[in-house]
Amino acid sequence: MFQKLVSGGLIVTSITIAQFIVLFAVQIVFARLLEPAQFGVFAFITIITMFFNSFVSIYGDKYLIKEKNDTHKILDTIFTVELIWAFFILLFCIFILPILLTLLDKSHLIEYIQIFCIVLLYNPLIKPKALFEKELSFVKANMPMLISHIIGGIVGIILAYNDYGIWSLVWWKISVVFIETILIWSILPYKPRLHIDFEIFKKSLSFGYPLLIGAIIVFISSNIDYYIIDSLMDEKALGFYWMAYQISHYLFFIRVGINKVLFPVFAKLDNLKSQIKVFNMMTTVTSIIYFIPVFMILLFAEEIIMFVYGEKWLPSAILLKIFVVIVLIKAVASSVGPLLHSYGHTKADMELSFLNLILLPPFIYFFTLYYGTVGTAFAIFVVGNISVIYAYQVYVKKLIYNGYSLHFSKIFILITFVCLTVMFNNIYTIPFIYKIFIYIVLLITLYIIYLKDIEIILNKIRN
Repeated sequence: MFQKLVSGGLIVTSITIAQFIVLFAVQIVFARLLEPAQFGVFAFITIITMFFNSFVSIYGDKYLIKEKNDTHKILDTIFTVELIWAFFILLFCIFILPILLTLLDKSHLIEYIQIFCIVLLYNPLIKPKALFEKELSFVKANMPMLISHIIGGIVGIILAYNDYGIWSLVWWKISVVFIETILIWSILPYKPRLHIDFEIFKKSLSFGYPLLIGAIIVFISSNIDYYIIDSLMDEKALGFYWMAYQISHYLFFIRVGINKVLFPVFAKLDNLKSQIKVFNMMTTVTSIIYFIPVFMILLFAEEIIMFVYGEKWLPSAILLKIFVVIVLIKAVASSVGPLLHSYGHTKADMELSFLNLILLPPFIYFFTLYYGTVGTAFAIFVVGNISVIYAYQVYVKKLIYNGYSLHFSKIFILITFVCLTVMFNNIYTIPFIYKIFIYIVLLITLYIIYLKDIEIILNKIRN
């Protein structure tokens, strides 16, 4: 099983890194061709559409991976139920949503959103991919996504180059999801049919409804920042904020890819002791992998923004620095989900989402009102840490007997060290060549701090 975790993780990580490179390249071209305000408008369009998209999935694919028997019957049921439900939500978006947008004084966005809502069908149509993930066939599960991002990116860039503006961003996203769907269906070993087994539906809903409620609440709480920035500031500020968020969270795709391997592996492992070993190992591996780009962005954010995106995007640099630290913490903590889900503990997601919903709006509003978008990002950092501490102390510690301090002490030592360096740079402006030297010192420090953990992992791989 450890071999499958390593080999599967390497496959998915390689594909995810390639996907990141493609997305990064596409975004660079878009940033050069379009204006920050256009990205701000697209951010609002995405918020509305993805809000309704969060209602579509009942997470039957996770239930399918968890269960040992009746694979095809489960797939038929979750596919049929989610497809019917997606059509109902799509009809609502086409006929009722325009009225609500008019009331919000966003009638100029109606056409964009109505077209973009086609992506609501993606959730049910992509569910059969769980067949590949269940059998640890990670190339078949993930390669279509990479191909779709390449083709969809080309479509979007061509449209942007021909002055289609916001439409180029809309059709970019639509192209990606439906090309992936077509590719997945072309290689499926079993194509689902329209059939509902109500006993299976009842069990899958019991497993998935906390994840659904949690996802909806998480979406609201994690996108309230866009709405508050749009209300208190302007579309240009929202565009800078959106760009920094997107650049930083492309790094998170690596962890999402690893989690696709981790959950099926946890589900197949028979004892808690083995799961604890895998959990601790992934915490270490994730920390090391993410610190390499995090150090670079914290030291060279301005240079990266200037060289890659152009001078007009420089206000995004400080936001990018805050967001990469948030991504680091989220990436390390993301192993909690697969571990708890393998035991059927899905209500933890719902409870954490309620915590975020309570804390985020007042924090974001206050800090945005007084400190602008930098305050918004800082508020997300603070609340994110509160949520992670709660998850580890309330859920993880009960299960594996180790909590937040064990898994995050080394991380915060390194973050504190590099943040002090960044503050010193802001005061005295460290020359570029000295920054390179500091980066090398940080990498050596990272290696020293995790030396024993690295040796344990390497011995495990050799054995």
